[in-house]
Amino acid sequence: MDISKKGAQVLLAVILIAALILRGHSIGQENVWLDEGYSLHVAQQGTFGEVIASMQDYEFNPPLYFITLHYWMKIFGSSEPAIRSLSLIFGILGILIIYLLGQELFERKTALLAAMLMGTSMIQLAYSQEARAYMLFSLLTILSTWLFVRILRDRSGRNYVLYVVVTALLIYSHYFGFLVIFLQGAIAYLFFKKQIREWIKAQAVVGLLFLPWLPHMLSQLPMIHYGLQSQFLYKVGMPAAIGNLGVGLFAVPVLILIGVIVFISWRGYQHSIVKFFRQLGLRFFIVFVLLFGIVYFVSVPQLIVPVYYTRYPIFLFFLFYLGVSKGIVMMKGRWKTVLVLFLLVVNSYAIYTYKVTEDKKEPWSEAVSIISESTDAVILFYDGVVQLPFDYYYKGRIPEIALIQGTDAVKQEYWDSISDVVESKQEVWLVLSHSYLGRRVYESNIEERASLTETYDLEGIKIQKYVS
Repeated sequence: MDISKKGAQVLLAVILIAALILRGHSIGQENVWLDEGYSLHVAQQGTFGEVIASMQDYEFNPPLYFITLHYWMKIFGSSEPAIRSLSLIFGILGILIIYLLGQELFERKTALLAAMLMGTSMIQLAYSQEARAYMLFSLLTILSTWLFVRILRDRSGRNYVLYVVVTALLIYSHYFGFLVIFLQGAIAYLFFKKQIREWIKAQAVVGLLFLPWLPHMLSQLPMIHYGLQSQFLYKVGMPAAIGNLGVGLFAVPVLILIGVIVFISWRGYQHSIVKFFRQLGLRFFIVFVLLFGIVYFVSVPQLIVPVYYTRYPIFLFFLFYLGVSKGIVMMKGRWKTVLVLFLLVVNSYAIYTYKVTEDKKEPWSEAVSIISESTDAVILFYDGVVQLPFDYYYKGRIPEIALIQGTDAVKQEYWDSISDVVESKQEVWLVLSHSYLGRRVYESNIEERASLTETYDLEGIKIQKYVS
């Protein structure tokens, strides 16, 4: 027996309030870290045009989140709670939309359970407390999916307009949005061929809306490719024959899924498989898209970082919440209640562990406090990007220089261009964070005229003090 509409609304309100409290608690406790420093640097530019121009140097993503954060900061300021609360709002709205999607695909029990799982998820909480685009992208993915399901059932002009607008915003929030569109197209092609023409027309309008950003995307592609290539070759240790593909490796899940589509469409299997899914109605959506989710989780994240790194596939997590929720609702007997309680306990423990863990982000305010003020000093940053979170907290007057990376010859040439400034100072502070391999060229030049007197090792940050 399903829950009444009024009862479901009350329970949903409780879930949303609990999720808001969990996400709001200690939202400003941790320091701004490197990636958030990127967001702040771009968003705090003076004008809309300057935000877009700054993205060419500091961001490889579409502009929607940074433009939104830009205007958000004009109203609420740039404190840690202020800049992160935007993601908090997106995270809460995502819980509401997953309820609507679950209700559209299944029934209220499944929808409520999915909302509960998402609301008490430690991963969702963590990224709802970070000033990055992940929660906006996740929200728009769920919202586009909900509207996609609605246009398959009701081809009204209103549904199509809403779907087109939201899907355009989706690809303006993250380039992985094109993967979401691809999945929707695969579903429409395989199981709803009567609507495929209308869907193609809708995507044509989405494409037109994206045209203004297309030149910027094309200019970003070489930088994205080079950055991924460097990660694959030097950080992951991937063979050059594969690592040189760079951004092309993101096509792996798509190519595999295309193979699945071809297999299903193959004449010898099409009738029985497609008929089976059509008999399920729109519920097949969970099964079909979950195939892509599995391929994505297994392939792409492991090409970049360890599997526990969740930021890249987080936009697919709602499939897991919906799938698990439907499975629980279909169960019979007391095991259903036991399993729900078990998941709540696991989620609660994960959130507790996350909350009590210190230094989840680099402690840049502590790093700033270490560097004593002096009129005869200079601060060097190995890789200038780490200067962004440092400057969020630093209000002193010591000159700062960002050291460039590259070959040893390039580093030496750059050192020669700044050596007069550095060697004129009594104290030299070298700030290292994230990838700082290959810094020896700079250290050797500093040590020719100064002695290393102190080293400070913080979580993710290393500071070396040299005195002449």
